Amino acid sequence: MLNFLLHEVNSESWGGPIDVSILLPPEYDAVGEPYPLIIQLHGGGGNRHHLGMMAPIYEHMFNDGTLRPCIVASLSGGATNYIGLEEFVALEFPNWVAKNYNFQTDVSEVCMTGVSMGGFGTLHVGLRYPEKFCAIAPMEPGIEPSFTPGPAGRRSTWWRADTSLVTESNEGEGVDMSFVEHSPARSVRDHADAIRRSGLHIYIEVGDEDYTNLHDGAEFLHRVLWDNDIPHEYHLVRWADHVGPSLLWRTIEAHRFIEGALGGGRSDDRSLEVPEEMMAKVVDAVMDVEYTHTKPDDRTLNDIFSSAYGASAHALMYAEMRATAEGDPDLKRHYGKLPSTE
Repeated sequence: MLNFLLHEVNSESWGGPIDVSILLPPEYDAVGEPYPLIIQLHGGGGNRHHLGMMAPIYEHMFNDGTLRPCIVASLSGGATNYIGLEEFVALEFPNWVAKNYNFQTDVSEVCMTGVSMGGFGTLHVGLRYPEKFCAIAPMEPGIEPSFTPGPAGRRSTWWRADTSLVTESNEGEGVDMSFVEHSPARSVRDHADAIRRSGLHIYIEVGDEDYTNLHDGAEFLHRVLWDNDIPHEYHLVRWADHVGPSLLWRTIEAHRFIEGALGGGRSDDRSLEVPEEMMAKVVDAVMDVEYTHTKPDDRTLNDIFSSAYGASAHALMYAEMRATAEGDPDLKRHYGKLPSTE
């Protein structure tokens, strides 16, 4: 059973109190090993109680090992799109959690996620304070496919009139335009070096049947991250809408990524010393041009390449060929520079 708690936190940066919520893992230990922290940002029309509604999902993930026990925290962001709450979310809130619960403000232990408006907030805050987070996992973020605001009433902008996004500053006339002026894609473009240096782990996902066409903005951000050589994981989920049953397993997938980031990543080690006998088998199999035709049921390569030595053996096998591209500066990039598809 998870413990769901409500608090009010006074924020200097916000200039007043902010309603927050805390979800504690099963058998929470207040004095043992500190827990990681996940900040969960609600979507449009939501508030801090959204986290309580997510308690069964977190309980499932904790129990089946998808996610290690964590403290999960949320806040009532209203219709702000988390603009103006950046310092609270990135700095004040984690510090408050550390003072009141068993969490240490270690950057490697702080992650953030959210859906829709919460996805925008995750990007908006995370890309401005990349050094303060281990990972961010925005889901179907409310972003547009541009660096600057596009015209209203278009394929990727009509949803701005959503009443759940109305604020006092726009007198009920649709989403505050300060929201669309804070483009996460522009944050990436303008602060790419800082984001790369931070080592922030980034996961972005969206359905390809999103009724609000948010897949356009997510795809654009993916391309901007790629072009700026910032490592990330991107999922364009086939048959998924903005709401519906797919959100359950998509939420679990996003937290699988968070779990991987908390564990230091899941990269395969290419530096292992491959046993001579194993490497000899790889060479024999590769050098035998008839191998795949004469021994179709031989699992030698499959077993080796799927083992802990797989990446190292593969790198050794192709090292000489790869060396022929050493003169190409793009070889040092994480992602290649791609030609236009137009």
